[in-house]
Amino acid sequence: MAALTTPSQQVQEAVANCLPPLCLAIKDDAPDLIKNLLNQLFESESYGERRGAAFGLTGLAKGLGILSLKQHNIIST
Repeated sequence: MAALTTPSQQVQEAVANCLPPLCLAIKDDAPDLIKNLLNQLFESESYGERRGAAFGLTGLAKGLGILSLKQHNIIST
């Protein structure tokens, strides 16, 4: 997850592509991860970090399923 702050689109895409298969293992930590990524998305001044947070959120949503967007208030946020 820390690699998502790297200002490189290739790195961020690689991490996002690795997240969906890992979601079963990190399902219990998902709410905290999503909260941290949303905070980073809206609070960071760095474009690269915001973009990395967006990639991370999409990877988690893909792994957890589309219903997770509503369950974790991603859409409303």
